[in-house]
Amino acid sequence: MTRFVLVSDTHNQHSSVQLPDGDVLIHSGDFSFNGNMKEYKNFFFWLEGQEKRYKHVIWVAGNHDGNRFVEERGEAWLEETFVEVPGIYLQDTSVVVAGYRVYGSPWTPQFGNWSFMESRDAIKQKWDAIPEDTEILVTHGPPFEIGDRNSSQDPCGCGWLKQRVKELPDLKMHVFGHIHESAGEHSLFGSDIKFVNASICTSAYKPTNKPIVIDLPTKVFEWNC
Repeated sequence: MTRFVLVSDTHNQHSSVQLPDGDVLIHSGDFSFNGNMKEYKNFFFWLEGQEKRYKHVIWVAGNHDGNRFVEERGEAWLEETFVEVPGIYLQDTSVVVAGYRVYGSPWTPQFGNWSFMESRDAIKQKWDAIPEDTEILVTHGPPFEIGDRNSSQDPCGCGWLKQRVKELPDLKMHVFGHIHESAGEHSLFGSDIKFVNASICTSAYKPTNKPIVIDLPTKVFEWNC
């Protein structure tokens, strides 16, 4: 089996998270509060440490990670600013790791004045761009009524995202965060897809939720030489 270690919404407290061993580490956004350069550098320092532990480290941004240059230019700005970005940053892009095709996207439906947000109509275009052959989907926000209940038990997820997820024939796992109150594993009736709200922080921004570990069948044997 290939072991995926899943975290999200660490909000500058990633260093206090006790991570289990595994093969692939995924962080699905909101590593910061304000997305400033100090927070990015702190996160990158942490990522560099994780690259020594895991074969692959994948991450997307979230609404708190609101550096306007990243939002507008994505990986190009990151590469130019930091020369070499730790881990694999996905912004509406795919990568193949451990034999699995992973697609990542930071967008969530609009509320307030946060980053990486689109109106509930415009965001459909973002989800329509998810490739048909995606096997692991990493988004910051949840699909509608799947790990998306806030403290008032209102569903906050995106209906268009849920529709797109149901259309993907090869999808094995969907990792997200954003709604701290719904951290944990979830399911969709009639589906074998593993849905994971990997939020580490609680609604009070205490990093007390544990990372979630998911084992998927090994597709590619990778040797450390």
